[in-house]
Amino acid sequence: MFKNYFKTAWRFLLKNKGFSFINIIGLSIGTLSCLYIVLYVKDQYSYDKQNNHADDIYRVVSLMSTNGDKQKMATCSPPIAPGLKNDFPEVEQFTRIVPTLDASNHLLRYKDKSFYNGDAYLVDSTFFKVFNFHFDYGNAATALTEPNSIVLLKPIADKLFDKEDPIGKVITMEDADGKTDFKVMGVIDESLGKSNIHANMFIRMNENGYGGDILKNTTWSGNNFTYSFIKLKPGANVAALEKKLPAFLNEHGGEQLKNMGMEKQLHLQPLTAIHTSAGYEPEMTPTVSSSFLNILIE
Repeated sequence: MFKNYFKTAWRFLLKNKGFSFINIIGLSIGTLSCLYIVLYVKDQYSYDKQNNHADDIYRVVSLMSTNGDKQKMATCSPPIAPGLKNDFPEVEQFTRIVPTLDASNHLLRYKDKSFYNGDAYLVDSTFFKVFNFHFDYGNAATALTEPNSIVLLKPIADKLFDKEDPIGKVITMEDADGKTDFKVMGVIDESLGKSNIHANMFIRMNENGYGGDILKNTTWSGNNFTYSFIKLKPGANVAALEKKLPAFLNEHGGEQLKNMGMEKQLHLQPLTAIHTSAGYEPEMTPTVSSSFLNILIE
């Protein structure tokens, strides 16, 4: 029976070549377009899911209001993340990320090699205790334990060291903040998956050195320049913790906010939702609206 169906269809195609060609091409283009859309949407929702316990990691974002002007900020004040770790037992770990905006063009030197490089982040020593990266050299446990530690993205390390083992080697970085020596404690790549956290260099903040002003910052109201993340203990009640944030902020920064005439709210944004949540500024990498993605697949 199916053989007869096939013969009939084949005769129809031969008899109506032009019409059949148009239909086949149209069907092919439509199928490929649908497949591309599905793969694109799946890719956009895959960001940051490579992290262990990704569902327990949240970014602390700020809703600011000054003289009626409201702003959704992807950042918050420097003391907030460590304050959450200190005040709430359900917070297992925290880390902060600060782009080196004031010294974005860094001259790197190692022996007779030197070149300019940007795209660097200052991070807490806890950074690799929260986020997962594949280490080509070194390991997450020791990568940022020493003062003036630096972890390089593989292309940068290859450019500096070629095939030489970089661990323990000292490189010099010169920028607007001066000249500083850093010990290379790790080389990572991005093979585990796509992330909103991308940089060529991850530099440990040092209390008496590079990034020390961030560690010493005690402003709870303004200075909203740190991308702050917390990792909750398994089974922690996120909604319950978020309800405690107004009292937490008022206790530590209420007087500062009052003196500045500013209103501020803190919220916890799931790590895996950052890439598909539009409206927060400034973002580390471009995001896409989840509403747009839903339109594509409806």
